[in-house]
Amino acid sequence: MQSIGVHMPDESKDPPGPFKVGSVRVYPARNLFAGESNEVHVEPRVMDLLCALASSPSGMKSRDELIDSLWASRFGADEGLTRAVSRLRRALQKAGGAADDIETVPKRGYRLVAAVTPLSEDDAGTVAGLSTRGPGRHKALIAVAAAIIVVIAATTFRDAFVSGPTGANGREEIVLAVLPFDSQSANATDNHIAAALADEIQFSLAKNNSVSVIAGGSAFRFRDQKEDLKAVAAALRATHIVDGALRRNEDNIRVSVNLIEATSEQIIWSAIVEHAEEDIFAIRDEVAMAILAELGRDGSQECERGTGQSRVPDPEAYATYLQGRALYRDGTSANLERAITYLDSAAKTDPLFADAWATLAMAELNKIQYDYLNPLEPVPAARRAAKRALELSPCSVDARMAMAIADWRERSKPVAASVAEFRSILADAPNSPTVLARMGMLYHEIGQLDDAVRLFAKGYRLDPLSANTAAFYVWMLHMAGQRDEAVALASANQERWPWVKNLYEVQELPRLLAAGQYDAAREWIHEFARQEGPRPTQIYEARSLLTEFVDVAETGNEFGYRDVLARMLAAAAENRLTYNYVFELLAVAGFHDDAMQLARERIAADDFWFRGTLFRPALTQFRSDPAVFELFAMNGLLEYWLMSDEWPDFCEDPDLPYDCRSVAVDLRAY
Repeated sequence: MQSIGVHMPDESKDPPGPFKVGSVRVYPARNLFAGESNEVHVEPRVMDLLCALASSPSGMKSRDELIDSLWASRFGADEGLTRAVSRLRRALQKAGGAADDIETVPKRGYRLVAAVTPLSEDDAGTVAGLSTRGPGRHKALIAVAAAIIVVIAATTFRDAFVSGPTGANGREEIVLAVLPFDSQSANATDNHIAAALADEIQFSLAKNNSVSVIAGGSAFRFRDQKEDLKAVAAALRATHIVDGALRRNEDNIRVSVNLIEATSEQIIWSAIVEHAEEDIFAIRDEVAMAILAELGRDGSQECERGTGQSRVPDPEAYATYLQGRALYRDGTSANLERAITYLDSAAKTDPLFADAWATLAMAELNKIQYDYLNPLEPVPAARRAAKRALELSPCSVDARMAMAIADWRERSKPVAASVAEFRSILADAPNSPTVLARMGMLYHEIGQLDDAVRLFAKGYRLDPLSANTAAFYVWMLHMAGQRDEAVALASANQERWPWVKNLYEVQELPRLLAAGQYDAAREWIHEFARQEGPRPTQIYEARSLLTEFVDVAETGNEFGYRDVLARMLAAAAENRLTYNYVFELLAVAGFHDDAMQLARERIAADDFWFRGTLFRPALTQFRSDPAVFELFAMNGLLEYWLMSDEWPDFCEDPDLPYDCRSVAVDLRAY
């Protein structure tokens, strides 16, 4: 295709002028598309997107290239780009273009496939209200267009949140790892205070979106390996290390802090900070602000901590809290109940200790990660703890996250309100693997799996030594249809966490049935059931039943199928199988009506474990029936998509035999 000199200031010295995309005339200076009989006004970013694609000789731009050139901040840019592409497609179509003028290139980006040609002055002046006759008018148009380029360029290269080797502003990415501080005192209690202060500094730095900050759960594993900081930085993929030591003298705390450039192992900044013991949180904020200033990053925060977290907690409560928090972060079911006991004790010992209440709320909600409990069961206790934390500290991220999760589980708010709250929390905690994972899970449940994968990828980048973070990333990759990537990640962690592969392997049976590979499906049941772990155990106990299902799916034996189905549903009722797994097997095996009926029943029952199931990669054929939107209407997603114009990823599938928006509009009207 022919490229044109628009938008990208380093690609052409000529100002952007009107051009054509296929039969559609494009006027960048007016954010206007003009067809033969109608005009469509678009928002500036949609126009910028088209200009960026048109400026490429191949019409192809990667997602990263588009984000770096069009967004001033990485935060929210992934979903923003998806929305902008969707709006660009609709606008071009309304102006007379083709639905496939913008092509999605899987795992890469987008391509403008329609022909791009400059407009002559005569053609450029045919849009209503725009005349190019006379040099004055033409020069004015060029001046406006040139001004737009300057504004776009200035916006593109502002200081921005970065998540790659270089940021949108061209600066190198900074990845900080805060190691646990040493205690220079013989008092064992000071060891806990030193580690806690480092953790507080890590938390304060992590609130800033101009740097990436490794999670404490990964960084603190190197407590006893500080003699080789280069190796520590390599393991964490950090560019800078923050290390320090604490000494307590009577009523004062004296802290020495070093900021170390990882490659050279040179100290590029150091300071000694001394405060009264009750001002330990002032040390945290002072050190964090100084580090950001040294790195040339803005240290300001929109949401500051409340008074409940600025006061020094009761020493006994604080020590108990640190034990509980360590157990909670361990991420295993064995330690979760112990963590809750410690955190509850800390909160009751010091009722004004906001962090204890907030962490307790999140720990309560995490119970369902390890057992198929009723997800609403821990909500009341979590709400009580979170409410108390917010009374003490209105900006507490953990408390706000706990409330948002509780609302989402109970569906006590509209989908749009929950999405907005999750995004607000992520804006205040851009480096929190927990928040990234929770936002990713929500995206998964509303069908935006590509965005979910990107959030989980960042979480794994910031917490590379967390088994839970790796496990959920593997699982989400598979849910998004990126099976090869899921296998590769699980294989890379096979020695450390051999059970992680179960999270994608359990989805092999639906995949094999969808492909009609019945012998391979039976072999998989036999092999998977021999492995260790909760899901293999479940498959092992149901192996005969699942094998019978594969048999009836292959033979089409109606009588045998009805018997097997009844027993599979009974097994699900007894928690020996999950309803979402039974549904998926029905759907991929071609038992469409029964799958639809089971889906209706589970959505009507607000089955938490069923949420997100309809977007699984093996269900492409099932989703090809527009009747699936009746299910989305039941669970509130249809209304959300229509209102937000943020459609699920499967709507981008070029082989989908219907237009999602048209089906949704017709269904709502009906």
